[in-house]
Amino acid sequence: MADVAALSYGELALAISCSGMPTGRPQGVKEDPMAYALDGLARVGVDKLRRLNAEASRLVEVKYFGPDKPARRAASMAHDQLWGGARRFDRAHGLAGRLWHRLADLRAVA
Repeated sequence: MADVAALSYGELALAISCSGMPTGRPQGVKEDPMAYALDGLARVGVDKLRRLNAEASRLVEVKYFGPDKPARRAASMAHDQLWGGARRFDRAHGLAGRLWHRLADLRAVA
């Protein structure tokens, strides 16, 4: 759990996205964002999460402030692909937000 608490918000959301989290919300199941974060961290590792987060940030920069429309469109498509689609992006960020607040105490002590 301490490894997950040391992640930045973007890294945490990417860990959840890289996990076995279903893209569609399961009905009648209480989801555990920590389990998804641990799974994603185990699957890709901290170093790759950091690289993915840097790439995601770079793509967002080009997506909104790129030199021309084709570059912005290409960055938008690459960003969606990095996250596994817009729906997976939304789910990962929703779960990451819940977990981020739960981990606030651990981050304060570290």
